[in-house]
Parts: sequence; structure tokens; C-alpha cells
Amino acid sequence: MYFKQFCFNKKELKGKHLIAIGDSLTADSTIGCEKTYPHLIKNKYQFASLKNYAISGTTATYMFKGSNIEKEYTQPDKLHAIDGCRVIDNAIANKEIDNVDVALISYGNNDMFFQVPLDNKKINSNPLSLDNCKSIKAGFRYMINRLRSVNPNMQIIIINIPYSEYDKNADLILDKACL
Repeated sequence: MYFKQFCFNKKELKGKHLIAIGDSLTADSTIGCEKTYPHLIKNKYQFASLKNYAISGTTATYMFKGSNIEKEYTQPDKLHAIDGCRVIDNAIANKEIDNVDVALISYGNNDMFFQVPLDNKKINSNPLSLDNCKSIKAGFRYMINRLRSVNPNMQIIIINIPYSEYDKNADLILDKACL
């Protein structure tokens, strides 16, 4: 693979159709619609349309039984119990991405918060079912495979934050210290 594959030719993208899949940073819940990556990319490269499927609080990884994700998402006040894998499956089932040329996938913040495993060596690295999407790597592979199953020529942009270990209790300690 060489660098040219990662460059965009504005002429090739102008008038094409873009979708975005991700968490709150992509969904515009914090900074306003026009300042999010999907809208900046749409405007810069003059895409004809943008469908933003991002949902605040979601992860790239399927919500699996016994995980921190399940514990968080099954609480009564959590209405968005969904993940990137199922967002793509729903969009495909509804024929909403048949004519999409470019997909922007952006996850990582909630994956880090819920401490989703980066990789699970026991799981097939090329998952064909949601039940095998139990790591960030498997979730991304599943999403990419599903998108490519609809359109093999679709360009895919991945924007991801660096992953690190995160202690949810540290925020609680800090909040109490500030009182």
C-alpha cells in the first residue's frame, strides 16, 4: 500500500454521496453541526449529500453480554442501545446506503470509556456475525466488510482517537474533590 491511496482528489469527490457513522463527536452533540468532521469534509470536498448516522454514546463494538457496554446500555435511561455494527446493518436493510460513495467511520471515545478490548485473538479477525464483534478491531472489520458488501468501490475514511486505559471512577473522585 502506498501513500497515494490515502489522498483525496477533490474532482473525484465533488458531487458524490457521503455517510458518517460514529459517536457524539461525529453526531454534533457537543460542538454544533457545521463544525463536525462530516460537515467539514462535506463542504471541503463539495459532496452532494451527507447522511449522518452517528449516535451519541455508542461504540464501534457490538454490545455483548457481560461487558461494560451491556451494563451501561441496559439501564432504563439509555435509549440508544446500539453500536456501529448495527447502525450499518440497519442502514443497509433500509437501502439507505446503496448509492453512497464515501463512508466516514469515527469511533473511539466511548470504546475507551467502556474499555472495549482492542483485539480478541479467539474471535475470527474477519467477523461475519454481530456476535463475533467483541473487540474494536472486529467491530471495524465487520463495518468495513458490510459496507463493501453493498458497494465494493466505496471509499472508507476512518477517524479514530488513540486508545488508552480509562478509569471511570477517577472522574467521580475528581468531581468530589472539586466540591
